[in-house]
Amino acid sequence: MSPVFDFFSKVTGTLPRVPCDTSLWTHLSDLQLADPNYYQPGEIDILLGADVVASIMREGRRQGASNTPIAQNSIFGWVLSGRVSTIQQTIINSNVATCRLDSLVERFWKVEELPNRKPLTLEEKACEQFFQTTTTRDSTEIHGTLPFHPSSSQHPSKALEILTLAERRLHQLERRFEKYPNQHAAYIKFMKEYIDLGHMEEAAPTTSAVLFLIILCAKRIAAQPS
Repeated sequence: MSPVFDFFSKVTGTLPRVPCDTSLWTHLSDLQLADPNYYQPGEIDILLGADVVASIMREGRRQGASNTPIAQNSIFGWVLSGRVSTIQQTIINSNVATCRLDSLVERFWKVEELPNRKPLTLEEKACEQFFQTTTTRDSTEIHGTLPFHPSSSQHPSKALEILTLAERRLHQLERRFEKYPNQHAAYIKFMKEYIDLGHMEEAAPTTSAVLFLIILCAKRIAAQPS
């Protein structure tokens, strides 16, 4: 039977994959090897099948300690096979980044810079000044005055109109309480609790502009089961 040859651009990867330590392979020192540089990674030129191996082997076999290659004689010289120990290689990856110092300082300045503040309008300046001049704070409370736009219907300059509206609302409540005594009692109880908690107090008579607030009465109706 004639052997069949197939040609490829590459048989396999380099073998061995890493260099081998041969210092303990003394049983191979006097042999004429088919590849004298077998312990160094190299390319494979030819791959023989099992049907050819038997015809190229000769008498002769030499074996060393464990984890060392076994040598067998062939028409090409002594060939090696088996499990072996390899030279341990430590791979260190080092990444270096270079950057100019002035660019780092510039970036640091940009981070620390205060954001550009939009200029305040005249109304915003007036509101901020009003807050600074009318707001006080002690250990437990903050006292301040509500600002109102001059065009607002709640502005203190329109106190007489607000007073008239407040009196009208109060009379409406009194007429309603005549029809619903239970609501009247609940309203009085709520207002008394509001005074006891310190949320409001009776205002003294004054000639300055004041703002009147109307506390309405709302009845919560519980949902009826269906």
